[in-house]
Amino acid sequence: MERASPLWYKQGVSPSARPRTHRSPAAVRPAPLLLGADFGKVTTSLAVGELDPDGGVRVVETRAERHLGDPLGPFVTLYRELDVDRVAGIAATGVHGGRLGAPAVGGVPEEIAMELAAAWLYPDGPINVVRIGGGGYSVLSRDASGAVRYDANERCSAGTGETVEGLCARLGRSLDEAVALAEAAPDGVTVTSRCAVFAKSELTHFANQGESHGRIFHGLFEGVARNVHSLYDKGKTEGPVILVGHGALIAPVAAAVARLTEASLEVAEQAAVFEALGALRLAAVQVADGAPEARFPSDPLALVRPSDGRIGRLRPAATGPGSVVRLGDPPNPGAGTAPVVLGLDLGSTGSKAALVDAASGAVLAGVYRRTEGNPVEAAQALIAEAGETVRNPVVAVGLHPQPAGRPGPDRRCPGARPPAGRAVRPPSAPRRPAPRSGWARRRSAPGR
Repeated sequence: MERASPLWYKQGVSPSARPRTHRSPAAVRPAPLLLGADFGKVTTSLAVGELDPDGGVRVVETRAERHLGDPLGPFVTLYRELDVDRVAGIAATGVHGGRLGAPAVGGVPEEIAMELAAAWLYPDGPINVVRIGGGGYSVLSRDASGAVRYDANERCSAGTGETVEGLCARLGRSLDEAVALAEAAPDGVTVTSRCAVFAKSELTHFANQGESHGRIFHGLFEGVARNVHSLYDKGKTEGPVILVGHGALIAPVAAAVARLTEASLEVAEQAAVFEALGALRLAAVQVADGAPEARFPSDPLALVRPSDGRIGRLRPAATGPGSVVRLGDPPNPGAGTAPVVLGLDLGSTGSKAALVDAASGAVLAGVYRRTEGNPVEAAQALIAEAGETVRNPVVAVGLHPQPAGRPGPDRRCPGARPPAGRAVRPPSAPRRPAPRSGWARRRSAPGR
């Protein structure tokens, strides 16, 4: 098989589908190139196509990759691989789609990209396109008459791909590990909250109670599916359901949506680049409709608009006189014989330990680690690490109690027992009320 050039040797493009290279450039003018981009919250998806003389588009390449905070990075890389003289049109959608400026068409609304992609890839009959993305989900329904309805999730129930990955990391698991555990679990816990923040608290509570991670992740994926299905159910039409977006590639989520849906359901073959294909189609329509011929720059950065961030930046603290206090070296624990007090703060997300000199109150050591849903193990690890740092004898242990009703692990932690012979008030013991002042006693006396 002949070796394909970098432009054509991509996903699903056979050598026979590439342009014939033996023809003379003078005899056949290369077809114009089009580029569609979807700059999502987590992933950048790209699609390159050739424009046919009749206005049709032949897709020659697609890419989808996590942008790690640089949504335009993959676009810049791909653009520099193309023959810029052949580029006739570029369109961009997604939360960062407005970052591209003229002559590219930036800021294409998500619903427009979804509608164009659905009309191109599924041209006949009613259909429901359900998108599960990194930052939210949406549904585009087209009935038998061709009328289109678009619904997006409420802001308070936007927890999908990115939130799911964050919750997996909270319990010390990757997304692939969470999927494997969820598929092996026979059932899952019930996540009642639609809000990603409260769902996080629920899952942390289950973990702190000792629920298996498999049941927790099973319940998490089913909770996401219920939220997505609820939005679909709101404006659905008679017709099949097509799942798109990177969240649709999370197998337990797609399976749970399928169980809730009576209509036939499939995950689109182009799920990862669906909206990029819609943007590609928009670029083709504009060129075919006779839009003024655009000349694209050789440097892709010339197309990039500055980010309009809403959060201002303060001057570095180091530039303000007197605003920086440089801490000295930690106190010397001496010969390792001075008594110290161990303090533990076992939170739902992170846990901390500190060793404090009992006489002076000086902090001799501080340690932090993620709780990962297991406060007992976190406490034991913190104590071991703190003990390696400072070997002075611990004469008392204090646990940081949290107010009732607030998120946080069970503080009955066998890994944090005080030394024998020391009495430490348990966190659950009622505090003895402080004596009131003489003024307060006089105010409460009868007849006053």
